[in-house]
Amino acid sequence: MGLFEWLRSLFSSPKLAPRPSASTGPAFMVIDIETTGLSPKNDRILELALVRTDHFGRPLAEWSSRMNPEGPVGATHIHGITDDDVRNAPTFAHLAPFIASQLAGHALVCHNAKFDLAFLQNEFRRAGWDWPQTPHLCTLQASRSLLPQLHRYTLEACCHAAGFAHVDQHNALGDARATTRLLQTMLALDSKSKSVHQFHRLPNEARRVQWPTLPSRSPQRTPERKSLPKPPIRKQNSRKTEAAPLISQISASSVLEHVSNDNAANYVEVLLLALADHELTESESQALAELQQMSQLSDEEVTEIHRAVAASLADNAVADDIFSKHERTEIKTALMMLGIPEKLATRFFREAQKRRYVALSQGLPPLPDDWNVGEPLHVGDNVVFTGVDDALRSQLENQLKKAGVYLASGVSKKTVMLVTDGSFSGKKLDKATELGTRIVTPAEFEKLLTWIQPFEG
Repeated sequence: MGLFEWLRSLFSSPKLAPRPSASTGPAFMVIDIETTGLSPKNDRILELALVRTDHFGRPLAEWSSRMNPEGPVGATHIHGITDDDVRNAPTFAHLAPFIASQLAGHALVCHNAKFDLAFLQNEFRRAGWDWPQTPHLCTLQASRSLLPQLHRYTLEACCHAAGFAHVDQHNALGDARATTRLLQTMLALDSKSKSVHQFHRLPNEARRVQWPTLPSRSPQRTPERKSLPKPPIRKQNSRKTEAAPLISQISASSVLEHVSNDNAANYVEVLLLALADHELTESESQALAELQQMSQLSDEEVTEIHRAVAASLADNAVADDIFSKHERTEIKTALMMLGIPEKLATRFFREAQKRRYVALSQGLPPLPDDWNVGEPLHVGDNVVFTGVDDALRSQLENQLKKAGVYLASGVSKKTVMLVTDGSFSGKKLDKATELGTRIVTPAEFEKLLTWIQPFEG
């Protein structure tokens, strides 16, 4: 039995009938890959998994194989594949006839189709095969409209929102199985929609696509890496930390709200992934350059994206009204990686603070007619405590943080009022007296906080 026949036998299932053209037969082919890096043109597929499904997304058969990338395997700590694991594995060129025969006649499904299909197209090209224009469904893109409440659209997050856990992450077959379950959910939603059943039309369109059965040219030799003009991103690892919590909290959708080009989604997703460990590798930088070209993003639009990421970082940093030293360092490091001058960190912070104060000001009621506590407290005001009972102070601190009032450690010209019960006289009270700062009791401050007024800018 030859290699091709052996591979076909692995994919076959005793329950799987010959492929009919009726709606009860195979319809979708779910695909997932593990790669040596993020660049479709320069990196290679290490592992490929295929799950064939019917029109309802129910799995009929599955297959997976590792492949020799004819070079380093890349980030083993992510995909778990070592050089030894693929040393004797077949190359993509050897598997290309089998893979093409399995993809033919199916609508292709991937979570981030632009990424996976770009890798497949380039692997087929290297092997001397043509790649036809094939109908496909991207579950990541579909999730943006079907699951709009999500913070991030990773496969894990989408699966969780669909009501099931994603196991065997960063394993091609495990990811393909998870994408298959996500496909089932989406097909069920689509079948209930009053709109045109767009997902269900894809298999019929796919059957009309003519797939090649043989290569049209000789395989290419593995080319040397060619550098593309890179986006304004700088490699930065001198301040590398073990984690980048602010970046991990960023929502891709929140970034895209401030980006004018509708094709930027994939670039944003890969950028956030690349920034997560505070180190941009050459492969990641190259992949971003390729994504910029693939998405037809101008340099000005990429700068717009980078500034939107920086703004989101600052928004997360000020969410608790505390801009810690660690957060400041993380933002400065991210700005350097994004090609944004580090000196602008303070400006991003101030703008984020203003956005937070404006948001907290929405819906605040006006002062009552019988107001008698003088000038009201405003969102964004700066206050100082001294000589206040510990339990009461803790309670007031929690309230003022939620209200958007900044609690400073010392009195300055920015201080709007000093809160004290008069039981303690010290440097803070002396400074407040010197500057003519307003002094209020805890009871007065509670009332001021209850009727806090909008940010004045």
